[in-house]
Parts: sequence; structure tokens; C-alpha cells
Amino acid sequence: MIKITDDGRELCLSCGLDDDGTLVERAGSCDICGKEHEQTLEGYLVDLGLKFKAQEIDTPDNAPEWVKSGRARSYRVSLFCNGMRASLNYYQGRGINHEPRPADVIASLMLDSSLADYSLKQFGDEMGWSEYTLDTHKACRLNKATIVRLFGEGDIYQTLSELAGSY
Repeated sequence: MIKITDDGRELCLSCGLDDDGTLVERAGSCDICGKEHEQTLEGYLVDLGLKFKAQEIDTPDNAPEWVKSGRARSYRVSLFCNGMRASLNYYQGRGINHEPRPADVIASLMLDSSLADYSLKQFGDEMGWSEYTLDTHKACRLNKATIVRLFGEGDIYQTLSELAGSY
């Protein structure tokens, strides 16, 4: 069985397209292409039913200095999953030539989440001390709270953490 895209491409059952038309391989055995697909972060987010919206915005007054200096674009991102909604500001370096994608945002939030349980001292020792250390540590804790609100801290959180680590 195949899926025919709007532009005439044939995709196997394990493959699909995300909302911006990017090919997303899903886990499982493929009857069309013959590959055994590994689970990807993009495919897992599709399977979870994550809905995503990103709107470029003016840089907020409370944005980090590296964003205010013009080295990044600012977005307001909304994530919808399991009847829950979360909105946050997301910053993307100007060297990235595409709009934020769901996997970009989730991978970033999961990285922050991995640092959220550090004490401030552990965080500063690991990441380096600066005038921004306290604010950055706080942002990591808030981002973990966002992820936990959407997905909980169980199996989904663990799978997201593993997949984001290889994204």
C-alpha cells in the first residue's frame, strides 16, 4: 500500500510527510521501499499527533542578549498534544534557513529539560558561569515544565529524550 503525495511521489506506509512537506520516515518494516525504518523524532511527533504553529515575531524585550544583538530570529510557537496547549518564545539562529519545525523545537526543549534538574551550582559548573547563568537555568526549568505538561514524565518523555539526543 502506498500514499500518493500532491506532487505525485509514492510513499510507503512507514513514510509520510509532515506539515511542511518534509519526508518523515516512521518506524517499522516498509512494504514499498523494503527498508526497516528506525524511529525518528519527526516520525514520533507525527505519531503522537503533535500540532505545531510558529509565527515570526519582533524580538521581545525579555529575549536573551544574543537574540537582541540580531543573531537570531524570534518566533512565538504553539504546541498542541493530548488536549494540552503550550506557547513559548523560540529563538533560531540566522544561519538556519528554514522556519522552525516541530522536531527543531522539541529537540531544543528536550536539551533544556536535560539540564533542568541540575542545581544552579551544577548548572554553572557544567555550562559556564556568566551574568546570564541564572536566567538560562531558569529558562531550562521552565522549558522542562512545558514538556512535562504536554507529554508527562513517563515513556513518552523518555522516548522524546532519546530521539532528541540523536536529532
